[in-house]
Amino acid sequence: MYPTIYQFSESAGVHSYGLMILLALLSAFVISSKRARMIGIDSDDLPMMYLLVAVAGILGARLFYFLFSDTTAFFNDPTIFFEGNEGGLVFYGGAIGGVVTGVIYCTFKKIPVWKMADIGGPAIMLGLAVGRLGCFFAGCCHGAACDASVSSTL
Repeated sequence: MYPTIYQFSESAGVHSYGLMILLALLSAFVISSKRARMIGIDSDDLPMMYLLVAVAGILGARLFYFLFSDTTAFFNDPTIFFEGNEGGLVFYGGAIGGVVTGVIYCTFKKIPVWKMADIGGPAIMLGLAVGRLGCFFAGCCHGAACDASVSSTL
């Protein structure tokens, strides 16, 4: 586990989880662009969709965190949604936010939605895999160390 790569100050730094989320988004976008060209979709139409999908995905992931894990804190003070040090992200919320936004964008731009679904499916899974590496580096999704002593009474 290596949660912080570089610390600028007491409140700012480069964290491995955030870096891996960025790499997950970038790798998903690169794969999507390559697959779009193979299927015959002009990849020049996609960068704005990538930006919108990334923003909607992060907002959806953040919203799902507060709605499904920390509702009392969120409803007592909804401004914690915007505080980077409070709470986390939930993959399902990010996937839902990103997919819904992508479908709306494709419908608006007359890009075949089912072709984009074929393109985006593997990209989403690649993004999930890279993002999970961020969870591993941050030490957030696999429990905590146990300090219980082991008994040898067998």
